[in-house]
Amino acid sequence: NKGYTNTPVLGEYNVHEEENVLEQQLSWAKKAGITFMTIQWGGYGNVDTLMWRYNDLYNADQEIPKIVLKYDVAHLTTKNHLDNEEQMNKFIMEFDSLSTHLFPKDSYFKLNNKPMVIFTGYTANNGAAKSWKGVMEKLHASMKEKGHTEMWTIGEIDGGGWTSPERWN
Repeated sequence: NKGYTNTPVLGEYNVHEEENVLEQQLSWAKKAGITFMTIQWGGYGNVDTLMWRYNDLYNADQEIPKIVLKYDVAHLTTKNHLDNEEQMNKFIMEFDSLSTHLFPKDSYFKLNNKPMVIFTGYTANNGAAKSWKGVMEKLHASMKEKGHTEMWTIGEIDGGGWTSPERWN
């Protein structure tokens, strides 16, 4: 099962390996008036190459959409929250490295001079939501301590349901 019913216009492809695919997608996004595109990151690998290539393409054509990091925490934990110091330190170290390299670039989307980041890979339920409040507080404190900029943080609700805050008791 490929997850789709029709053949893609560009044929079968791997956006991480075929440069012309990313260029075509960005061209279509530009024509559609899209402001930014997200690139999901869930651990070091070929997505890093995609992000750097994206920056090169943006430098060649600054009318293409900018990039927003969609940081997937699933590679750090299977419990929906960073519940120990080792996981938290790895998360902060990874995020610091990414933000140091991505946020200053002109190709990175900023709103009111604040970069935007989407977090995914956790389920927004009672325990996870309470834990993530602490995770975000620690992340923001670490960023501030290192002299990095303020940022917009957006959470993506993964499948599995969501419990509203008034029901967390």
